[in-house]
Amino acid sequence: MIRFVLKHPVATLASLLVHGVLLLLLFGVWESQPKTPGAVVQAEPAPTEPAPKTAPLKEIPPLKTFTVDAQLVQQQIERVRAEQQRRREEAQRLKAQAEAEKRRLAELERRKKQAAEQARRAREQAEALKQQQLAEQKRLAEAKRKAEELKKKAELAAKKRREAEEKARRLLAEAEAKRKAELEKKKRLEKELKRKLEEKKRLEEAARKAQLEKERQQQAALLQQQLAEEEKRRQAAERAARLKKLRQLYISQIAAKVKENWRTPAKVDPNAQCELQIQQDKQGKIVDVQVLNCNARADKIFRDAAERAVWRTGTLPPPPDPALFERTIRFVFKP
Repeated sequence: MIRFVLKHPVATLASLLVHGVLLLLLFGVWESQPKTPGAVVQAEPAPTEPAPKTAPLKEIPPLKTFTVDAQLVQQQIERVRAEQQRRREEAQRLKAQAEAEKRRLAELERRKKQAAEQARRAREQAEALKQQQLAEQKRLAEAKRKAEELKKKAELAAKKRREAEEKARRLLAEAEAKRKAELEKKKRLEKELKRKLEEKKRLEEAARKAQLEKERQQQAALLQQQLAEEEKRRQAAERAARLKKLRQLYISQIAAKVKENWRTPAKVDPNAQCELQIQQDKQGKIVDVQVLNCNARADKIFRDAAERAVWRTGTLPPPPDPALFERTIRFVFKP
């Protein structure tokens, strides 16, 4: 009994209300009945107590006669069922929203990972550039050290020249020539070094610009691809919708042609209908007919007449679009 009440709360409440109203009416009639036998008693409306707030049922108005208003109770039950249906639909809508939100969060997570990967690559490139700069600084320091050594050698040569000046002018001239040659070589080395540094800087700048241009072109290509895919999906959707309408028109044309060859036999129920399955070849010639899924009004006379109407048709009309051609055509036939 308790399980029935829990499973059907609305029906139980309605039953209790109806029995309560009947008891009140019977009690009112018994109290107001006169002592004189044979008198006709007209019932007065009995006051009713408000319904419990356990269900969204409105108060049942006082009954004007001895008949319980079962229609009102049924209306309340229908309202409860409608509310339950609305809540189920609301739950389904919320579930769809939750799934959409889940997909959006997944997309955000993917973009986050992509940004992290780009940041990691940028850090690696920055570290590589730093190592290159350190190597260049080391090389410049080494060049400076060598230049200082050359300078010291030059000073030593000058000292020896001064000491040997008295010994031999020839050795002094040779030493001077050697010094000038070394200075010229140093200038050439410094000039070459400067040129190489400028060339390296130019190449690095060109490589950086080329990388930026490459990334820009990749992004543009990706955007173009996305736009092309979106356009392709849009065109496919439009074509699918158009083919759907054309297919409905095509089936209607086939059904109309079969109806043209329908010969009404005697004693056929006007509400009879069957599903016809027609096999055709590439030229539209009918090669097989099957009568399927008939309703109770379609007897054997109707089924045989429907099959003969298909065979009389002979050849089916061509589809408005070659993509709609199907060897097997099925439709409901109701003449």
